[in-house]
Amino acid sequence: MTRPNLMDKKIGVLYGGESAERQVSLESGKLTLEALSAFNAVGIDVPTKELADELQKLKIEYCFIALHGGAGEDGTVQAILNTLQIPYSGSDVTACAVAMDKHLSKLVFKGAGLPTAPSLTVDKAVSWEWVVSQLGKKVILKPTCEGSSVGMQIATDEKSFISAMRLAKEFGEKILIEQWLEGEELTVGIIGKEALPVVRFSTPSEFYDYHAKYERDDNSYFCPSGLSDEKEKEIQAISLKAFEALGCKGWGRVDLMTDNEGNIQLLEVNTQPGLTTHSFVPMAADVAGMTFEQLILAIINKS
Repeated sequence: MTRPNLMDKKIGVLYGGESAERQVSLESGKLTLEALSAFNAVGIDVPTKELADELQKLKIEYCFIALHGGAGEDGTVQAILNTLQIPYSGSDVTACAVAMDKHLSKLVFKGAGLPTAPSLTVDKAVSWEWVVSQLGKKVILKPTCEGSSVGMQIATDEKSFISAMRLAKEFGEKILIEQWLEGEELTVGIIGKEALPVVRFSTPSEFYDYHAKYERDDNSYFCPSGLSDEKEKEIQAISLKAFEALGCKGWGRVDLMTDNEGNIQLLEVNTQPGLTTHSFVPMAADVAGMTFEQLILAIINKS
């Protein structure tokens, strides 16, 4: 499953980083390094501005990117690696940049005729009354360029809307305001051109926020999903189309929900999803019969 001659190359596992998802990335990187213990692999956790010098100093010949959010997921690190002509795991600069931006992703989904939740993108103060007229009385606000549900908050009235706007603004000027969906929460891991089994999940939290993802132990995960074969295949097909529409390759994860009528709605595509003990891609890979080590090698092989 490994790339030709990879055993002879020095591999750099990029992890940590400077984004709000640093702690998650540290765990992903640690587990990835363990999975690559048979290879000449080293962990690299340096500020982005020092990365090029560190890679050259260590004579890195291949990079596995275990960074989440920020420069590791928006195309910046990928651009550095392109300049140094070092091959790496996952999507290229353009796909990462588009997928990282929830607003741009939605434009691509709509252009490709794919279903996605109604939303507005704003970069200045707007009235709660106007938002209600466009999207209804319950919405969720998201920074356009953050992952792991960082900076997200639900709004159901003017007070909570103002609070949610203030929180989202801490992570960037542009804010995505999305219609609240009441249905099933779903996610699909992608390896190469194949979709892993659908994961269906729920949480006692109001929504699947950072705390629920990485700190709660009472969430419910279903993989196999328990959905009908027809529904499972439909969700996988939409996920693959979304992944390909954004130009992604190698691996990633597609997040979706169903609306009140049971229709599938795309939320976003993650080009550098988590590889922790709580993460969905390893969970689905396990159900598909892959060990964690096999998953890491498959990501390398398909990138």
